[in-house]
Amino acid sequence: MTKNYFLIASVAPAVLAATLLCFSEEPQQALRTNGGVSATTIAPGTPADVTTNAPGQNVNLTFSGTAGEQVSVVLTGSTYASDCKRCLALGVSILKPDGTALSWTGLSNSATDRFLDSVRLPSGGTYTIVVSPQGKSIGSVKVTLYAFRDVTGTLTPDSPATFTTNIPGQNAKLTFSGTAGQQLSLNLSNSSFGACTHCNSVAVRILKPDGTALGWTKLSDNATGASVDSLTLPVSGAYTVVIDPQGERTGSVTVAVVSR
Repeated sequence: MTKNYFLIASVAPAVLAATLLCFSEEPQQALRTNGGVSATTIAPGTPADVTTNAPGQNVNLTFSGTAGEQVSVVLTGSTYASDCKRCLALGVSILKPDGTALSWTGLSNSATDRFLDSVRLPSGGTYTIVVSPQGKSIGSVKVTLYAFRDVTGTLTPDSPATFTTNIPGQNAKLTFSGTAGQQLSLNLSNSSFGACTHCNSVAVRILKPDGTALGWTKLSDNATGASVDSLTLPVSGAYTVVIDPQGERTGSVTVAVVSR
């Protein structure tokens, strides 16, 4: 059973004496069935209109997945509202074939849209998206499932190349070979991922052969380009540039590894 707790946090006296927050003990497991469960299938790329008419009613959307496949979920047009102004109005979970939680997100009272970023499926089988209105909430929401693999490619130093992501949650992972002591810089240009006011549109990481971080940069606000200045490669091997669009963004960017 899900339990609700209340946390009183002190804030500036001139503003307010206390702030009341509501949260769930185990949100990823908060799947009530007292109002019944409606089940149907969902096809990747095809929006599903979900409606619940009774308090406590859930909707289960099932899909078939394969090990290593990635999925993301876009929620739009939610009409759910909670009795508690600072509580979630809607919880959405992805369950693995064995019924345990893989990923979770929620919509607050004021939210109509939400993006559940990419998660990798650990095994083949039937997965379930559980749409779980909170409290006495009833309403509707549009659910779109995406299934994909990340874009992969190879970079050659001093030869710019353009890469495109077409699906929300999809990253580009680009490899290049380097030798210990080599100095390089990374340039990004001609980004079409769109403007993002006071936030980042794309995050970029450079990973060493062991997968740990070597450097990073970002595209923020209206920027269409960015760079990582001189980096000295610590070991020889295959390095990876990860292009990670934020939120639901898709687009293209030109990437260049430059010898120094």
